[in-house]
Amino acid sequence: MNKYDPQYIDQEEKKIMESIKTMNVSKLKKPSKGEQNKIKSAAKNFIKKHTKMNIRIDPFEL
Repeated sequence: MNKYDPQYIDQEEKKIMESIKTMNVSKLKKPSKGEQNKIKSAAKNFIKKHTKMNIRIDPFEL
């Protein structure tokens, strides 16, 4: 079975995959240091707010 089996991909995912195939990577630019710091702090804030999780596992499974 193919990892990207079209049977399991919806329309939005197909559009994303097609846009990636046609993207011209040489036109992309590296973000400035200020933009990098902004992205990093946003990611840290997101992770801090959304990482709490409780999982109960049967001792037999362990």
